[in-house]
Amino acid sequence: MHKLLHDWRAGSSAILPLAFLQAFAAGLNTLPTTYLFRAVRCDEYRATLPPHAADDDVCRAPAVQKAYSTDIAVYATLLAVLGILVAGPYGRVSDVRGRKRALSVSVALNAAGDAWLVLCSLLALLRTPWLIQLGAVLQGVGGGFAVVMAGQNAFIADTSGPGERSYYMGLALFMFWAGHAVGPLVSGALLSRDLYSVNFAVTTLAWLLYLPYLHYVVREVRPPLADPDADSPAAFAAPTTHISTAFTLRSAVRSVFEPMIILTQQTPLLLLSFIMPASILAIGVFNFIVPFCDTKFGLKPSEAGVVNAAGAFMRAASLMLLLPLLIRAYQWLVKRKVMGAHPPALVPLNADEATPFLAGAPDELPASDSAPEVKTASIAQELAILRLCLMLDALGMLAIERSNSVRDVIVASVVSSFGAPAGPSMQALITLAAPPGETGRVLAGLSVLQSLSVALRGPVFVPLFNATLETTPGAIWWMAALILFLCGLVSLGLRKRQFV
Repeated sequence: MHKLLHDWRAGSSAILPLAFLQAFAAGLNTLPTTYLFRAVRCDEYRATLPPHAADDDVCRAPAVQKAYSTDIAVYATLLAVLGILVAGPYGRVSDVRGRKRALSVSVALNAAGDAWLVLCSLLALLRTPWLIQLGAVLQGVGGGFAVVMAGQNAFIADTSGPGERSYYMGLALFMFWAGHAVGPLVSGALLSRDLYSVNFAVTTLAWLLYLPYLHYVVREVRPPLADPDADSPAAFAAPTTHISTAFTLRSAVRSVFEPMIILTQQTPLLLLSFIMPASILAIGVFNFIVPFCDTKFGLKPSEAGVVNAAGAFMRAASLMLLLPLLIRAYQWLVKRKVMGAHPPALVPLNADEATPFLAGAPDELPASDSAPEVKTASIAQELAILRLCLMLDALGMLAIERSNSVRDVIVASVVSSFGAPAGPSMQALITLAAPPGETGRVLAGLSVLQSLSVALRGPVFVPLFNATLETTPGAIWWMAALILFLCGLVSLGLRKRQFV
């Protein structure tokens, strides 16, 4: 029993509770900062009014709306810019010093940011917009949620074989969606009673639960690498008197841009660096599914809830059910094709894959990573799943554009949800293409591109939707489907030999 627990702690499934806690904290953080800024600006505006002025709808005054909207924009900008700047250094720490070191620093700073917001919401002396922005600085220096997700995916890459990697990536993504669904529900219940401080305290508690689990439950199996710059400030180590200022600055700048340089040095990473952000951008079209349906055939609030829930539920179900089915189906087809030639090498159906939650991981990199035949077969598997799912997602989007009723939209959303396994397959391919010892930096670079894609969804789709609203409201679905078709064409440029 002790050995079973010891092995489980070094397995990919051990990281899944952390994926849920991280997503739960992200979901909790969606709204409270917005309403805290609103309350602060409302109090400031109320203080400028005459003593006996009417207090109705003061918080809806244009001056209040403009002020706290600016505050939110500044807060989001600080998070985004700082997150981009520190992603590379965190990736280097992850590769050189270990996954737990990078995750610990990032989570601790995120927790400090939320703890600071607790104080700002409780103490009148700190209840000012610019002091609240310090929370964004702390969280931004911590890398935000993107750095934490990259570290978790790097841990999964370390503890899973090539054939099962996308399965665990899919489970982590499922836990992310689950946490991101529960978090806003808890936050909404607290904010409805103006309990900002409690909301931030619960978020801080989630991070504080994350840290002991990371340190005492998760067992790191990948030894830190020897690196000539491991002791440089760029790697978060203590500076020494032997390091010149020029070397310090050079190391710091290199660590910022290093992930992007790595992504451009190999063909598979370069192509995947286009496919993943572009597909994330395309999926953002679902943010407009309710206004699109309401414009085309009218939509009741209850129907809008059903439409949104159906798409989210089916994407989660695709990760839990369809992805394992696709993996098994592909392995069965390959096994049948090569039976008698290389059956065991090309189709690794071992106990770890048959019982992934009970299987353990070795004390070092999985042996399957050193077997070229197994890696090649796994790459072919992920490429097949990626191409199929991109096309299914695109076809579902085109079907939504042709829908004329809520029922049609739900059916089309189900078809589109069959494309959800493309995400874990891309993550698996990225880790398989990463140079040895640089997985953390590669995932850090991809996290930056993913964040940029999410930020571009509004500027790309909002103007198009507004411009075509009266003539062709479905233009945004055509554009999203075209992006996914383009991703599918680019994926044809990926070859197994490029990864080996």
